[in-house]
Amino acid sequence: MGSTPKALSSYRWYVLFMITLVTTFSYLDRQLIVILQESIKAEMGLSDTQLGLITGLAFALSFTAFGIPVAHLADRYNRKNIIGVALAVWSSITAFTGFANNFWQLFLARFGVGLGETGSAPPALSILPDYFPKHERGRAFAIRSMGVYFGLLLGFLIGGFLEESYGWRTAFWVVGLPGIILSIVFYYTVKEPQRGILDGQYDENQKKATLKEALSAVFKKKTLLFMMLGSGLHALVGTAFATWMPPFFARIHGMGTAEIGLWLAFAIGVCGAFGTFLGGYISDQLGKKDIRWYLWLSAISFALSFPFAIGVLFSEHKYTALFSYLMPNILYAFYIGPAYTILQDLVEVRIRATANAVFVTFISLCGVGTGPFLTGVISDWLAPTYGVDSLRWALLAIGSLEWVAILCLLVATKSLKNDIEEVGIR
Repeated sequence: MGSTPKALSSYRWYVLFMITLVTTFSYLDRQLIVILQESIKAEMGLSDTQLGLITGLAFALSFTAFGIPVAHLADRYNRKNIIGVALAVWSSITAFTGFANNFWQLFLARFGVGLGETGSAPPALSILPDYFPKHERGRAFAIRSMGVYFGLLLGFLIGGFLEESYGWRTAFWVVGLPGIILSIVFYYTVKEPQRGILDGQYDENQKKATLKEALSAVFKKKTLLFMMLGSGLHALVGTAFATWMPPFFARIHGMGTAEIGLWLAFAIGVCGAFGTFLGGYISDQLGKKDIRWYLWLSAISFALSFPFAIGVLFSEHKYTALFSYLMPNILYAFYIGPAYTILQDLVEVRIRATANAVFVTFISLCGVGTGPFLTGVISDWLAPTYGVDSLRWALLAIGSLEWVAILCLLVATKSLKNDIEEVGIR
């Protein structure tokens, strides 16, 4: 049995730092290909549809297929060990991606990275509630999720610089190797906490839930279903924009890879990280008065982001478009802390990793799996009519799904209080 750190011990902040660092590497390795895709397309002669497949669907296929089974193992066995091994696997495959010579080799490499990353988010999200009490979890989840944007920031900066200076293959080699070192440090320095110790639900003799029981507990809750649907559609929009912004600014505004990488590192990395923390902090404050604020705040941020997205797509001057992209990235990230907080509160301790996997899998399937691919298909379909502007109109069509996401979150608020009372955590 793992150690039981006190709720207010300083060690928990080290654990949060390490989990945030693992998250950073996860998204750095996952999204590095985004800034490199125009160079890869030119060398291999790929279509936008093929780019959408390797930047999105290839990763999402393995991530969604194996995410829930791996998370179920995390509900039964040592979670920090799973994270450490998974980090070593996906980092190694990232490095080997630099040797790919055709579409299918890239597709398989991305599939492998997705398979490795199934051991990252669900176990990590399950560990944090065992280190942080309820009233601090929105902030803790937000800090951990800032790693998403740190990873994107580094991906754009490092990828853009290395691609222009040394070629896209070098970028994969340079990014993949440090993750292997981090995996060793994580494995030997992070301790496995006792499950449910801060929620009064810990019982070392408690029967482990079967996978069927865990999935049933998740899907029978109306709040979770509509929250996942709304978050998934929002992730589809956000991932589509983030993935296609490098080609968008290259084609529409004639920008180079390094310049795009620098701008998007700030827009997506810095602004996204700030929005993640701000959303978690504000939702913790408002949630003390009414737990439905965790979802209301997310819905409001979705609505406010849409006009700025229009500004990005239809501004004729590149700097106007670039500055217009700053605010959506702050607002896009507001939902992350609130969503994970609600998720932990709506399920029992013994199935948290599996519940996290269901949520992360759905988000990834909608976002990474569908967003980039669907945008590429629409862009290719519109290209004969709109030429280079086809990508602009494809992103507008995708962005309109934000309003459906808002409706789903508002529906989720109707059943939230009843579902929380059934679990009996708050």
